[in-house]
Amino acid sequence: MRGAAVVHGRGRPQEEIVRAELTAEGYQVVRWSNEPATGYPPHAHIYPELMVVIAGDLTLVLPAAERLLALGPGDRAHVPQGVLHGTMAGPEGVTYLLATK
Repeated sequence: MRGAAVVHGRGRPQEEIVRAELTAEGYQVVRWSNEPATGYPPHAHIYPELMVVIAGDLTLVLPAAERLLALGPGDRAHVPQGVLHGTMAGPEGVTYLLATK
């Protein structure tokens, strides 16, 4: 996978179930929250990242691709190693699981 990809879910997932599934797949999982209209400037990691939105909305900013990806409850964003990305929480804030291997 060269760029980030989004898989749209079917509404608000049960956090405990998603966490258990990701852990069983070998991911290290942390719960992350951002206040409304806050986020992180563009950055990259030396590892791939998976974000699963539990509540609220999150915009994934991909400067190199000149793309904005909108994520809602149940949506997953896969960000490969080295891909420049940033985030911005929606007007109600966001809670998501951040998973890495």
